[in-house]
Amino acid sequence: MYNTADAVGEGSLSATLDTPALSPNTTYYLFARTNGMSTSSSWAAWPATATLANQPASPAVSGVAETGMIFGWSRNFNPDLVTRYRVLSATVTDPSTFPAGAVVITSDTYSLSQSSSGLAPNTTYYFQVAAINHNGVVTNYTATLATATLANPPLFSAFSGVAANTANFSWTQNSNPYPGTLFRALSSTVTDPSTFPAGAVVVASDTYSLSLTTAGLAADTTYYFQAAAVNRNGVVTAYTATQSTATPPAAPAFANFTDVAAGAIRFNWSPGVNPNPGTKYRVYVSTAPDPLNPGAGQVVTTSDTYNIYLSSSGLSADTTYYFRVAALGKSGINTAYTAAQGTATLLGFDPVFTNFTGVGSGAIQFDWDPNGNLDPGTLYRVYVSTAGDPRNPGTGQVVTTSDTYNTYLSSSGLTADTTYFFRVAGLNKNGVATNYTEAKGTATLLGFDPLFTNFTGVGSGAIQFNWDPNGNPDPGTLYRVYVSTAGDPRNPGTGQVVTTSDTYNTYLSSSGLTADTTYFFRVAGLNKNGVATNYTEA
Repeated sequence: MYNTADAVGEGSLSATLDTPALSPNTTYYLFARTNGMSTSSSWAAWPATATLANQPASPAVSGVAETGMIFGWSRNFNPDLVTRYRVLSATVTDPSTFPAGAVVITSDTYSLSQSSSGLAPNTTYYFQVAAINHNGVVTNYTATLATATLANPPLFSAFSGVAANTANFSWTQNSNPYPGTLFRALSSTVTDPSTFPAGAVVVASDTYSLSLTTAGLAADTTYYFQAAAVNRNGVVTAYTATQSTATPPAAPAFANFTDVAAGAIRFNWSPGVNPNPGTKYRVYVSTAPDPLNPGAGQVVTTSDTYNIYLSSSGLSADTTYYFRVAALGKSGINTAYTAAQGTATLLGFDPVFTNFTGVGSGAIQFDWDPNGNLDPGTLYRVYVSTAGDPRNPGTGQVVTTSDTYNTYLSSSGLTADTTYFFRVAGLNKNGVATNYTEAKGTATLLGFDPLFTNFTGVGSGAIQFNWDPNGNPDPGTLYRVYVSTAGDPRNPGTGQVVTTSDTYNTYLSSSGLTADTTYFFRVAGLNKNGVATNYTEA
């Protein structure tokens, strides 16, 4: 295309020509000649020149990755494919000032974008672009456009410092700048914290460190962790694969024994801060004082349970059993076992009263049947008193208590002609008693046989028979007197009459007797049970 125009100069050797609406960054060629009234000169060529380029417009960044991105712009009416652009990139804020010591990368291109590769992850890069016209004249650079490369996902490193309520989760920076990269760590009791399941508690923590120490965790609980890096523009990387660890359990503490019976014991413990239910426990049981270190031939049973107690049944009566318990952690770390704690099963049976034997004036033997309890081997406790119930005596009443492995109790030094009451129960190895037998009583014998002294008050129809108490309480002793005309009132012949009289006196006055008739008398003392001493001779 050719354009022609006239240029006029008055009184001058020069002329000017205005060329409006030229295209940017376009080379134009100028030819000129003189144009006279009659003749014109030939065309003369002038030096070619290019218009200036327009400054590029609309800079933008796309394709941002960990080590690269694309910086693009629009041509702003510059000729396409023939306009050269100069791109500056650096980690300083204004690359076109080329600060001393800064690395500024300069790239020329005829494209409308520049791909940068080999960049550092999570690093802010600053871009400017200018257009260069065909004569090499550079436009002003665009305002700085900054963006950061993506961060690399961190790499799981290890767990450390795992305790009942804390754990340290660590990772490596995976080529991200360190220090300087922000990391986000997630922790939860759900298997994939980054999915933030509905209703689940997920704790998110941001840190510039390469580890996160979490406190306030629950003992014996599995926790799941993930970490991601956050670049300088707040873009979060993918999270690491879930990593899990379990806090160790706390040691259980012995509580008590309950439901102790002849063949059963319930061993109870406190879980402390362990989840309940949820923590598994192992219990050792044995008649050995230390179930973890039994002697040769001693039997040990082991039980695992999620309860905080162990009910043992089928045990032997009146036998001491020892228990130790530890928590089995989900992490594979078990606590120490509690100290051995022991208690005895109860006796299986209540003893049964049989009889009294060996009763004397100062002694009584109280006998019972073991009723299935070990014999020998069972300990018994006997209460003895003159009170009707030795277990509940009245004020001031004396009670004696005796423990024995026999199935009888021989009491001596007792008071003559006194009723003593007895109750017995079996004691297990812990001293826990069975039911006591009902109170059973018997009286000691009188201490002495009465002694005949004389007859007084003898008349035609009366005789007074007298005796000496011979040491028996007087008054207070009951006597029985046999009277008959038989030579032995205790053994009369057939048809012979015998009268029997009981009295607390030391004489018996008989009246209404037959005159001139011989009467024979015999007397004995009677204890509280009616048991007689020896009778006097007739």
